[in-house]
Amino acid sequence: MGDNANVIAAIRAAGIGVLAFDAYRMNSLERPSAFWVRNVTYEARQRMIFTTARAAYLWVINQPGIDARRIHLYGVSNGADVALNMAAIVEPAHVRTVFAEAPAGAGLGLPDRLAVPVRVIFGLLDNYAGQHVEDWRWKRTVPCRLNILWPDTPPGNAATCNRERGSSGRTQSPGDWAEEQRTRGADIETWFYEGGAHGMFLGPLRRQTMDWATGTMHASIGAEEATRRQLLADILTRIAAPH
Repeated sequence: MGDNANVIAAIRAAGIGVLAFDAYRMNSLERPSAFWVRNVTYEARQRMIFTTARAAYLWVINQPGIDARRIHLYGVSNGADVALNMAAIVEPAHVRTVFAEAPAGAGLGLPDRLAVPVRVIFGLLDNYAGQHVEDWRWKRTVPCRLNILWPDTPPGNAATCNRERGSSGRTQSPGDWAEEQRTRGADIETWFYEGGAHGMFLGPLRRQTMDWATGTMHASIGAEEATRRQLLADILTRIAAPH
C-alpha cells in the first residue's frame, strides 16, 4: 500500500532499520486495494495481518544481529487495529512503542490491557468509510456484528460485542477506547493532526468519496505536506527518546 511504502521510506531515510511486510502478497492475495476495501470484511483482513505481524515480531526478537530491546511497531487503518492488539501481547523488554494510525475499532476489537506504550494517531479530517462528511473515524461506532471473537487475539471488547453476542449493539469508538485505557493507567496518547485525513503518508490531502458494497461513503485521504512533516518528526522524536 502506498501509505505504508511512504512511511517506511521516510523512517529508513532517518537511519532507522525497518522490517516491513505485505500480508496480502505473502498469502498470494494480490488484488488492487479497492477490492479489499469494498469486498472483504474488517475482521478477515485483520486476522491475516495479525497472524503475519505476530510471526514477524517473533522472528525479529530471535535474530542475533538485531537489537531486540528497541522495537517500535507501526500500523495504518486495519493494520492499526492489529498493532493495538499486538500491544497487548508483545513484551516490554522488546517493544518501546506501538504507533496506530487511524484504527477502526472494529474487526478483531480492541484489547482490554496494553503491555507497552501506545500512540494512537488521527488526522482531524479522517472520515474514511464515513456515512457523512463529519463522520470522524476516532468518534465512530459500528454494529457489533462487524466484530469476530477470535481466540488468537488478546482479551478485548469484542468479547461482548460480536456477531453472536451483543450483535444488535454498537462497538466502542477508537477515541473512547483510548481514553478508557488512559484512565486505567495505560501509557497511551492520542495524537491529532490538522490538515490530515486517512493514511497521512499517502500523499497530498484529497477529499473524496468511494463506492462500497453498501453505498457511497466519504473517504478523505492523505495530508498537507506540513502535516506529514510534523507527524514524521513526532514519530522520530518518540523513537529517539530515552526509555
